Amino acid sequence: MGGGVEAEVKCTLFANKPNYSGSKLTATGGIRKCTPRPPAACAFEVELQFYEQNGPGPGTWVTHATSDRSRACPPPSRSEKAGASCRPAPKKYSYRTLTYGAIVDGGGTDTGSATSGVLAVKCY
Repeated sequence: MGGGVEAEVKCTLFANKPNYSGSKLTATGGIRKCTPRPPAACAFEVELQFYEQNGPGPGTWVTHATSDRSRACPPPSRSEKAGASCRPAPKKYSYRTLTYGAIVDGGGTDTGSATSGVLAVKCY
């Protein structure tokens, strides 16, 4: 992770590309691979986001669903899911997973985020 005060432990956040099954979208992400040991404390949350295009110019990523906040630290890996139902749509919409978190160790805090690839489906 990057930013904040440097912690003694390094962890990797992950965000899996959303899954679409039936009329349900699910985003999975979390925290894994902490070295050289698990941190004293950590927290992370997962968001399912969709791309909203309002008129000309660039659009914005908007939160569609949010997971519970996890305070469980690895090993080996911890994950949460954010899910939402959707209805069929005439055009494709773009969805992604965003995981953001923080670790605390040795008097320092380190924050970061991970973003998945985009899933385009005819679902809104």
